[in-house]
Amino acid sequence: MKIIKKSTVLLFISILFLSSCSDNIGDSKEISFYHWKTTLDLTAKKQEYLNSLKVNKLYIRFFDVKWVEKKNSAYPFATLQAKNNMNDTSIQIIPTVYITNQTLKNTSTHSIHKLAQEISSKIYRLCSSRFYQHLNNKLIHEIQFDCDWTLTTKEKYFSLIEEIRKTESYGKLNNPKISSTIRLHQVKYFEKTGVPPVDKAMLMFYNVGKITDIETENSILDLETVKKYLSNFDDYPLDFDIALPLFSWGVVFRDEHIVKLVNNLSIETLNEHSKFKHIEKNRFKVTENNYINQSFLYKNDEVRVEEVNQEKLVELVKLISEKAKNNNFNLCFYHLDENIIDNYSADDLTKIAKSE
Repeated sequence: MKIIKKSTVLLFISILFLSSCSDNIGDSKEISFYHWKTTLDLTAKKQEYLNSLKVNKLYIRFFDVKWVEKKNSAYPFATLQAKNNMNDTSIQIIPTVYITNQTLKNTSTHSIHKLAQEISSKIYRLCSSRFYQHLNNKLIHEIQFDCDWTLTTKEKYFSLIEEIRKTESYGKLNNPKISSTIRLHQVKYFEKTGVPPVDKAMLMFYNVGKITDIETENSILDLETVKKYLSNFDDYPLDFDIALPLFSWGVVFRDEHIVKLVNNLSIETLNEHSKFKHIEKNRFKVTENNYINQSFLYKNDEVRVEEVNQEKLVELVKLISEKAKNNNFNLCFYHLDENIIDNYSADDLTKIAKSE
């Protein structure tokens, strides 16, 4: 009988171990969240949720930049308030600023530099007051801009990003990387729409349908619509992560025209409500005037409930993984909220992150 040397056995075991480890590498994508509320309050419930998912990154909306017609100028709105300063540096903070396309349309080319200074200065002031531990320890590694720029405003948007990099406040932030949100049509037609001068993209896989069209079934996420935009996916020149929806709402129509959105609405809720009649699929008719989720609805209003479930998100991540040349993208869920935590367990999101 042939005797196998001990060293050979150990080598064989080592190879098996390393092979097993390599098989597990990348099995689960990193999870982060958007925080889009004006008040930052990381309750014990939220912290426990983040810890269970090993979240170490939050994209926190610092403020919006909107154009004010009466003053003929851009102004900040919805500036972040915090119930307490965030001293926990184990979570990376990414200051995120939403810029309306109207702001870009109305800002003259020679005023872009001034706007860049104002934006970067406000980001720095908020970091100094709300996240000074992160700032002092040079832990602001990234800032993100969210903007629905168009063909007519892309040059101003791209110039704004370049000017922000030149500002004194950007230097005080230790020259963090800059990322930008990108809509799906800007991926498919990037040679026409352009690519912003940023370090990384956040591809937005929600609000993909036409919300104002009464015939739309689900404007938040429709996989057939998404598939139409993935033909040039491999050619997109920026590294990217992907943003996925966890929210729901009711789209309210009156005389076939959209009149409002009711947040955190579900089919289950309306099925159990006596003043709503189920018409078909995700559509309901209001049978009596009533309040729901702090919104007043009139008799005969039609409500289209738009939701996203775990199964659909698993299918979406698999689809993206098949199309993506670089499969190292991570997931950012929109958004961190008590209702979201109640509807999606940590296990639910972990399964989505492992669904490539």
